[in-house]
Amino acid sequence: MLEVDVHMAYMDQQHLDGANHTAAHAMKQKSIFDKQVMWSHAGEVIFEPGQLVQIYANATDMTMASSRKLVLKWSAPRQVVSRISNSYTLTSLEGFPIKGLFHAQQLRRFIP
Repeated sequence: MLEVDVHMAYMDQQHLDGANHTAAHAMKQKSIFDKQVMWSHAGEVIFEPGQLVQIYANATDMTMASSRKLVLKWSAPRQVVSRISNSYTLTSLEGFPIKGLFHAQQLRRFIP
């Protein structure tokens, strides 16, 4: 019975080591990404509630159909309601909520 307990403890330690390695790798990648964002042309992009933004429609990016070449990539103006980390909830200009969260990379400031 003692051997079983030793092997179970060893297995538990292996799981903890794997989780620790995964967390350390994720933190390293996050710091690299943050540095790239800060050094980029746009820098960190934060939208305030009430600000007008447009949503990028990336569904047609990889389409080879010629009928999709002239389709607009940016939506009509939308209004920012709230921010959750790097994602935003939006409404239409009439005040109707738009389903889902939109990441900051999908949005740009609306300039009339």
